[in-house]
Amino acid sequence: MRFDLENLLTVKKGIGALCLLVVVTVCLYFFNEMVVDIPAGKYAVKQSFGTGELTVYNQPGWKPQMMGDITWYDRSNQLWFSPRKEQDHVVDHSLPIRFSDGGTAKISGSLRYDLPDGEKLLSLHRRYKSAQAIERELIIPVIQKSIQLSGPTMTSKESAAARRNDLLTIIEDQIVNGVYKTTVQRIQVEDITSETGKKWVDVLRPVEDKNAPNGIARAEVSPIQSAGIIISAVAITEITYDEQVEAAIAKQYELEMQVQTSKTAAITAAQNAQTAEAEGKAAKTRAEWAAKEAAEKEIVAAERDKKIAETEAEKKLRVAELDKQTAQNEKDAAILRAEGEAIAKTKLAEAQKKQMDANGMLEQKLAVYREVNLAWAEAVKSIKLPSIVMGGGNSQGGSSEALAQILNLIGAKQAADMAGVGLDMSIKK
Repeated sequence: MRFDLENLLTVKKGIGALCLLVVVTVCLYFFNEMVVDIPAGKYAVKQSFGTGELTVYNQPGWKPQMMGDITWYDRSNQLWFSPRKEQDHVVDHSLPIRFSDGGTAKISGSLRYDLPDGEKLLSLHRRYKSAQAIERELIIPVIQKSIQLSGPTMTSKESAAARRNDLLTIIEDQIVNGVYKTTVQRIQVEDITSETGKKWVDVLRPVEDKNAPNGIARAEVSPIQSAGIIISAVAITEITYDEQVEAAIAKQYELEMQVQTSKTAAITAAQNAQTAEAEGKAAKTRAEWAAKEAAEKEIVAAERDKKIAETEAEKKLRVAELDKQTAQNEKDAAILRAEGEAIAKTKLAEAQKKQMDANGMLEQKLAVYREVNLAWAEAVKSIKLPSIVMGGGNSQGGSSEALAQILNLIGAKQAADMAGVGLDMSIKK
């Protein structure tokens, strides 16, 4: 009995634990169906259990679910339309385009879209039921339509070079604001396959409307804009042209490069000719200016020499005038000196005459007398008397008489000379 009782208790405990586990599991299940955790960057659309009422949860945190169905949407997402690897193979999601000249290509790129909140999100949910359906059934078709209607606005060659940025702008504008209302215009474009090198193509031209977005009339409002979806960061990463178009574009570029090279060579030759001509003109101008400068230097030198000569002449003239004036002054001074000396001599002569008249010319007479005596003395010194005198008495007496006679003769001669010059040796009383 004891063994059976213990077994029974063990069985009861196992059943209790199992029941507890079931209850916990059921509670956890119902708890998970009762609340939902909304992460950042997500919208949650709840369809209520039983009533089917739709509610948008747009703030992070715990929200009541109450066993309702939850559909998740990203607030913002990046959409790629390009070849990409999915699982073990590459899927090409690039979109086709056809240009006005008949060339075709595929465009790869991406854009970012932001879903609306509130009632507009519920409207999208009612129509498309999921985020994948919104991309697949709304956004991608609008992109594809915009690309298809952008191609005929230009040629494939223009899209590859000159108007590539225009192509991106046209595509983005039609995605956001609606496709253009267009008219057909027939134009002539280059075509290397034709004999003339030209061909006529039909090009779509947008109709202008200043009241429409960006001044262009719209054939319809963009479904994306109507749904409240915001498109941004539209980018074209690659345009893959068909082989024929790629070859034609490459050939066209090659021909253009040849033409451009020829034009460049012609321009270079013309430029070289112009440069040579300009250099010749410049050399001529430099030579003319050099000659002109040399002539001007010579003129300046001649004028300088002329001024120097004039200055020298003026200086010499001035010197001559000064010399003349000096000579005149010296002449006048000499005349004045001569006149002064003459006057002085006259006055001196007059004074001397008066003095001579006053003292009987005593000084002159004495001077003459002195000179006469000196002359007599010199004469006597040189006379040699004979030691023998003929015809007389004694020799001593004869010599004396002879000397006396000589002296008398000399004295008579001096007196006669003095009388001849007008000198009176008598002393006036």
